[in-house]
Amino acid sequence: TTGRVIAREGDWVKIALDDGTEGWVAGWLVAPAEEASDRGTVVIVADGTNIRKAPSLTADIVRVARLGERYPIVEGLGDWYAVRLDDGSVAYVAAWVVSKDGVIDRVTGGRLLGRTIVLDPGHGGIDDGATGIDGTKEKALNLAVALRLEEKLIAEGATVILTRRDDRTVSLQDRVARAVTAGADVFLSLHHNTHPSPAMRGTITFYERDQTLAQAIQAALVAKTGLADLGARYGNYYVLRENPRPSALIEFGFISNAAEVAVLKSPAMIDREAEGVVEGLVRYFSTQQTAQKGTRAVR
Repeated sequence: TTGRVIAREGDWVKIALDDGTEGWVAGWLVAPAEEASDRGTVVIVADGTNIRKAPSLTADIVRVARLGERYPIVEGLGDWYAVRLDDGSVAYVAAWVVSKDGVIDRVTGGRLLGRTIVLDPGHGGIDDGATGIDGTKEKALNLAVALRLEEKLIAEGATVILTRRDDRTVSLQDRVARAVTAGADVFLSLHHNTHPSPAMRGTITFYERDQTLAQAIQAALVAKTGLADLGARYGNYYVLRENPRPSALIEFGFISNAAEVAVLKSPAMIDREAEGVVEGLVRYFSTQQTAQKGTRAVR
């Protein structure tokens, strides 16, 4: 009898037979067979791609894949692939961040196709940033939003670069340098706020020179999240002031506010924040294109 290994626990393996039957069997009774290749393989096209326990952006991450890694396809599930990992278990990867059999066939469109976005999760490493009233470290929450936002931007066709994707120290100069080197269309620094008053709450998007960008993101972010609107404001921050690329710094909310930090940590809010930023970027680029057309018409 032949079947597919779909999970492992200690010395036991779970097998799915061709007739759909599933069951557990001692691993020492199972002889490995060559993997069927008729369904093909996926190739990871973005370093740091999340492979998840279920076909959902809110599912737990079981592995962080690297550029060029290949995984056999178990089945296609719309915008997701079920793939087999090295231990024989099945996990899921979004179709828009992989290529099938080495040919990219999923991301052929998207509202941000051709755009390069640098995401800068604030703080990291020896720099915790702010500490919330419940002990939440700002650096961790910044990174969680950045990773979710990365997935949504890639789904819209953008090329995404992170200044960090784990808990490491990155200098302000290096953060700006990533945007300059990449020729980024937009650089976004992602943060969470604190205030001496525990009642303070709301979202702010700061700009140094790119007010239109900040306003577009702020409006879309507030609309998606329902968080209090504290406006798009001028901010004399290094990553904005010393950055020649279009840039903004987002303070998603106040982790010094007990009610707000509880909401900000929820996967649902992180997802809505990411959606809001995407919508803001789409609006911004649309505005830029309209302005450029107007300039050409005047000439």
